[in-house]
Amino acid sequence: MSSAHTYLEVSGLTKEVSLAILLSVFSSFGAVAKVNLTEAGGSCTRAIVKFQRREDAMEAVQNLDNSTLGGLSISVKLIEYSAL
Repeated sequence: MSSAHTYLEVSGLTKEVSLAILLSVFSSFGAVAKVNLTEAGGSCTRAIVKFQRREDAMEAVQNLDNSTLGGLSISVKLIEYSAL
């Protein structure tokens, strides 16, 4: 099993989706090290979620990609990211 941190990009979020909501949703799949929530323009925001374990991140992708959060369909994908 990998111990490297793994990053997910979550897009399509409404501004009503808070940091607390994201932590609650994503931590149900494993230990989340950090969440960075940024405005993506218009009425949507995006988030970068840093998981402590790759296996947990992959489970989150499988379960949450194309799901509905805050009334909109969200995209969840694995990315390479080093700013968190």
